[in-house]
Amino acid sequence: MLVVSVSGPRGGGKTEVVVAIIRALISRGYRVAAAKKVLKDSIVREKPDTDAGRMEDSGAGTVAMVGRRRSRVTMALAPKTLEELLELLSAGRRVPPDAAVLEGFEHLVKDRPDVIKLVAAHGERDARAHLRGLADPVLGVCVREPVSSQLFTDSGSPVEVFTFDDLKTLAARVVEEAKRLRMLP
Repeated sequence: MLVVSVSGPRGGGKTEVVVAIIRALISRGYRVAAAKKVLKDSIVREKPDTDAGRMEDSGAGTVAMVGRRRSRVTMALAPKTLEELLELLSAGRRVPPDAAVLEGFEHLVKDRPDVIKLVAAHGERDARAHLRGLADPVLGVCVREPVSSQLFTDSGSPVEVFTFDDLKTLAARVVEEAKRLRMLP
């Protein structure tokens, strides 16, 4: 399975990059799962005054809200490894996803050579800070402000720089690289 991780500072455009990658993969016929790391549990909990919220508050470890076309599940667990997160993203699916696009989760993927990494940042300084500690492959950096010099990974590999006007190009590069690395058929 292809795993793509997008990291960067708050407000750096991570979600924009994630959405572009998801759209590129879906348009090519791939099944995609996505996950976003949030800092506050209150964001992922149901509101206490809803039926699902009362079910959570009663102690249910898993609560499913099931509609005609969509379902949503909340669980009282936090994946501690990439494998646990990928298992969570595949749960309940007859056919597992071809790709998982992650926003955040640097602590789970930074050392993984089997994860394509991207950084979304305001500018060069943020980009350099968020590149530090990421193992290859780091495909690129997407920035809002111009970058004055070449960026490199810790291993010395050059990093391609994109702007937010280039999101379609960046997303297409992710698909190309995933195929080259045999992470996608």
